[in-house]
Amino acid sequence: MPSSSRTLGLLGCGCLIFALACDGSASDAPRAPGGSSGTMREPTAVPDDGDDPDPATDAAAPDVVDAGAEEDVLPNECDTIDAADFVGEDQPVGGGFFTGVSLPDDFSVTRIQSAWAPGCDEPSYRITLSEGRCPDGRGQELVFWLDAEAVESGLIRMGQNPILEEPGTQGIRIRHRRPEGLDPAGEWGSCDLVVGNLDLLGDVNLDPRTELQGRFQLDLTACDEATAGVQIVQGTFNALVRRSREEVCPP
Repeated sequence: MPSSSRTLGLLGCGCLIFALACDGSASDAPRAPGGSSGTMREPTAVPDDGDDPDPATDAAAPDVVDAGAEEDVLPNECDTIDAADFVGEDQPVGGGFFTGVSLPDDFSVTRIQSAWAPGCDEPSYRITLSEGRCPDGRGQELVFWLDAEAVESGLIRMGQNPILEEPGTQGIRIRHRRPEGLDPAGEWGSCDLVVGNLDLLGDVNLDPRTELQGRFQLDLTACDEATAGVQIVQGTFNALVRRSREEVCPP
């Protein structure tokens, strides 16, 4: 049964709520799942670098699907994390805010990459949640792009930001990819007739040491002819900006 069918009737439009906090004492170490409220699936162990992947995990994630294992991504811009499941509206902002996806229910996020996307003509900041472990993702992935100019100009700002279909996105693009072997399989995102908004709380910037903390509920639409229907995705992330735009794209 498609993972989104049981909830399509409940969500008429997707919304994405972000809270951003900047803390000069933030650690570069991966954050463990946490928070004082909501429900969590039992965390799964992350294999050591020398361990072979679990065959059962391989079966659930048949293909490598990765938006960002590019050479210009630094090792510390990718964190392997425990899989966690969050449901709730009142997860505290700060050090206890964790990364996890509760829908679709077959998506176990064990990797978060937070880095500048390649290319300096139209620089954007990319946050990727996926299965697998660093440096490469596998299986499902969910990717957010925030246009740097839109952030700096205030187009992406504190408060509500509409999620619009491309190309008129107002600086926010989203993709969710499910590889062959999953039901459904395909690519969804901020494509035709997408509905939603992004609510930003706090100072919105892409300065180093800024923690981008987001809670999202999305009704994503098909982005290719082989994909059908709407895919509902909800969860949270905690992403730390480690490099400035000037470091990646010198003036």
